[in-house]
Amino acid sequence: MLSFGDLDKQYKRMIAQALQKRMDEDPLFKAKCDSSTKTLDGVLSYVKGEARRQSEGNCAVIADEEVYQWAVHYVIEDSLDCEPKEGLTIKTAAKTKKSVAKPVEKPRKTLKAQVDDQLTFDFGGLE
Repeated sequence: MLSFGDLDKQYKRMIAQALQKRMDEDPLFKAKCDSSTKTLDGVLSYVKGEARRQSEGNCAVIADEEVYQWAVHYVIEDSLDCEPKEGLTIKTAAKTKKSVAKPVEKPRKTLKAQVDDQLTFDFGGLE
């Protein structure tokens, strides 16, 4: 049984391979990636958000190529920021404190179906 963390690792690996292939083929895209501060976590967050917008109910099935296009779009567009925040800064009159956001444990779900050349996202219980 795969957990969300395992799936995220697989998605990141697949997206990273697609982005690397694009960088190998397109020197301008490679230059953009080299100068970017965006991370695979941010790319995955953006892709999941786009998939959620296209979902019906709590499930979305998106072709791999569309996911990879979203990933490229996220890297290219400077105005998009889905990077994870490391912590929040809380200012008080006396001093500044840093609070680290703790992830909330979600019930683990498994993919309902997998189709060749498609990534499946199940958003049950995540909304």
